[in-house]
Amino acid sequence: MLLFPRLDRVQVDALLEEFELRETAPNHPNGMYARHFGATGGSRISDSALADLRRKILEIASENGFPNPSNSAQRSTFDAQLTAFFADYPNLNAGEALRDDVWAYITTVLVPDVVVWRFKGITRRRFQGGVRNALQRLWLRAKALDRGPKSEDRWKFVNALTEDAFVQIVERPSICSDSRLAQAIADGWIKIAQRVGKSAMEPVMRRAVVNLRLRGEIQVLFALDDTDLDSLVNRIFFKAASF
Repeated sequence: MLLFPRLDRVQVDALLEEFELRETAPNHPNGMYARHFGATGGSRISDSALADLRRKILEIASENGFPNPSNSAQRSTFDAQLTAFFADYPNLNAGEALRDDVWAYITTVLVPDVVVWRFKGITRRRFQGGVRNALQRLWLRAKALDRGPKSEDRWKFVNALTEDAFVQIVERPSICSDSRLAQAIADGWIKIAQRVGKSAMEPVMRRAVVNLRLRGEIQVLFALDDTDLDSLVNRIFFKAASF
């Protein structure tokens, strides 16, 4: 396993203060002094491999307008393409990608310019590790919503859902950690959105997720087979939409 550099929250905040003083993020800041690695468990990833990761992220960003100002369609496409990239990037298919401080390093030191471009400024929660991190949230989408390389429409859910729908799935560990449940919810969302329109789905999704989480308190959802799980999710979505 390759060990990635890590950056704790204090160091993230210190670097962001430097960015804010300059009113922008540098192209590739020197955060080498602040990073640290896990003491055991694998070999340290090389600086050349990190540079290659930056190059690949920059390529996807450039396809969608970086470094020029972007529109919502470009940002959405960037998110979808980077989600697919993370799914197949071998160096992030291990436990290191589960660490918030690894993603804090990637966003704050490796590609801060891309983060500033994507979110139109320096927003701290997009650099700090966690489900709101600019790139970590996309890796979580990949883990939860990837239908697999053999699927005819592998990224159906990633390409269809709105940002609010992603938040409802990815920011709830009880859902995000179970890819079958996450994908059943995504499928239920699509079915209802086809009837009421995406613009009407925010309250429907929130009611459905609340009811599913409550159901999960009295029923072991991961024990259901695919047919029963899909049937349950569809019933809850229909009720949430008041059909």
